[in-house]
This record gives sequence, structure tokens and C-alpha cells, in this order.
Amino acid sequence: MIVQEGKYYIDGNGEKHGPMVREPRGWFYVEDKLGCWYRDGECEDSSTESSIGPLVAEWTDGPVRTVTRTVTEVVEGVYGILEVGKATTMPTQCGSDEESPVVYVSIVTAYSTSIELKAAAAVLLELAGALE
Repeated sequence: MIVQEGKYYIDGNGEKHGPMVREPRGWFYVEDKLGCWYRDGECEDSSTESSIGPLVAEWTDGPVRTVTRTVTEVVEGVYGILEVGKATTMPTQCGSDEESPVVYVSIVTAYSTSIELKAAAAVLLELAGALE
């Protein structure tokens, strides 16, 4: 991962940081907040009092977009370790006329950290809520 100006990132504690501002000496920071990071996402602050850690991934909005107060839609894309495809419908049971909304989900990596798995669980819960 390479930190880029204007983008948002998530740290190991699950906190969102951004938009990133590039400092002339080469490190990045968020205006009016503590903490700075190098281009590779490592935390510049070596203070033991700081709870800010390295950036682990670029922040992306979730896979569900609100269209109106009562209508949501699934947004295709890669969210951390999950690839999400368009929602569709399929029969609930063989021979049934009822249809149930479904969505395509695939894991895009074979190895995952606990942080990546927790983020994936949050994405799956958000998708499940949108399909209800």
C-alpha cells in the first residue's frame, strides 16, 4: 500500500484517517488531528503515549448505497478481502414462485489478518442487512 494525498485510510484499530495531506518533507498527516505517516503507511509518531498505529488499508465506502429512505442497492467492487458482485434474485426453493435477493461474494486472498477478517465480517453483515 502507498499512502496518497486526498485519500482516506484505516489503521489497525479500525479507525478512519483522512483526507491525507502531504507534508513537504515527505510524510502525511490529517489536518487538525494528531499523527503522521510515511508513504508506506508506517506511523511516524514513535511516542509510546500515542494510540495511533500504522495504516493497514485504504478506506472505501461500504458495498451498500442508499438510493431512497426505503431502497438500497449493492455496489459492485472489492472491499478489503471481499469481491462483491451485483445483487439479483433467485427462487427461494425449487418449484417456488417466490424470489429471494442474492449477491455474489468472493474472497480475493488466501491469507488474511484478524483485522482483514473483522472488516470482511462487517461487510457481510452490511450486505445481509441490505438483502433483508
